[in-house]
Amino acid sequence: MSKTQKTNSRRGSNLDAFLKDERIYSAVVAQAEKELASPKPSTKPLKASKKA
Repeated sequence: MSKTQKTNSRRGSNLDAFLKDERIYSAVVAQAEKELASPKPSTKPLKASKKA
Protein backbone atom coordinates (compact mmCIF):
# COMPACT_ATOMS: atom_id res chain seq x y z
CA MET A 1 0.00 0.00 0.00
CA SER A 2 1.47 3.39 -0.96
CA LYS A 3 1.33 6.39 1.31
CA THR A 4 -0.25 9.50 -0.12
CA GLN A 5 1.33 12.72 0.96
CA LYS A 6 -0.59 15.90 1.27
CA THR A 7 1.36 18.73 -0.36
CA ASN A 8 1.88 21.91 1.58
CA SER A 9 1.00 24.92 -0.55
CA ARG A 10 3.17 27.19 1.60
CA ARG A 11 6.28 25.06 1.59
CA GLY A 12 9.28 27.21 0.88
CA SER A 13 7.40 30.48 1.10
CA ASN A 14 8.40 33.31 3.38
CA LEU A 15 6.57 35.01 6.22
CA ASP A 16 5.49 37.95 4.07
CA ALA A 17 3.82 35.62 1.57
CA PHE A 18 2.06 33.73 4.36
CA LEU A 19 0.74 36.93 5.96
CA LYS A 20 -0.45 38.19 2.57
CA ASP A 21 -2.22 34.87 1.89
CA GLU A 22 -3.97 35.19 5.25
CA ARG A 23 -4.83 38.83 4.43
CA ILE A 24 -3.27 40.15 7.64
CA TYR A 25 0.01 41.53 6.27
CA SER A 26 -0.86 45.21 6.61
CA ALA A 27 -2.21 44.78 10.15
CA VAL A 28 0.91 42.93 11.27
CA VAL A 29 3.23 45.49 9.67
CA ALA A 30 1.29 48.38 11.25
CA GLN A 31 1.48 46.76 14.70
CA ALA A 32 5.22 46.10 14.31
CA GLU A 33 5.87 49.71 13.28
CA LYS A 34 3.81 50.95 16.21
CA GLU A 35 5.77 48.82 18.67
CA LEU A 36 9.12 49.86 17.21
CA ALA A 37 8.21 53.56 17.36
CA SER A 38 7.00 53.49 20.97
CA PRO A 39 9.43 54.56 23.69
CA LYS A 40 11.06 51.74 25.57
CA PRO A 41 10.45 51.51 29.34
CA SER A 42 13.48 52.09 31.51
CA THR A 43 15.19 48.92 32.59
CA LYS A 44 16.54 49.63 36.03
CA PRO A 45 17.96 46.63 37.83
CA LEU A 46 15.82 45.30 40.64
CA LYS A 47 17.17 45.71 44.14
CA ALA A 48 17.92 42.44 45.85
CA SER A 49 15.73 41.92 48.88
CA LYS A 50 17.55 41.53 52.19
CA LYS A 51 16.81 38.37 54.07
CA ALA A 52 16.95 38.46 57.87
